[in-house]
Amino acid sequence: MDGLDIIRDHMRGLTAPETREYTAHHLKVAGRTSPLFTPEPVEEIFEYARGIPRRINHVSASSLLAAFIEQKELIDQKLVLRVIQDLNGN
Repeated sequence: MDGLDIIRDHMRGLTAPETREYTAHHLKVAGRTSPLFTPEPVEEIFEYARGIPRRINHVSASSLLAAFIEQKELIDQKLVLRVIQDLNGN
């Protein structure tokens, strides 16, 4: 077992509640004072990202861009599922 295997073995993704806190924290740091995601899409983000912060960031940023393009003020489950399909190449 090399060093990278040891690191992978000890790392874990965030839990669903941690993912909610993680996304809320990022939005707060960015200056957002009201919710941007309805509760359901954060669960979809967690499942897609498997709790891995880089993947959470990727799908969240892509969802933010899609919401901006569609002029939506609140990101719902339907939009996030569509973004995830796009990220999966579907």
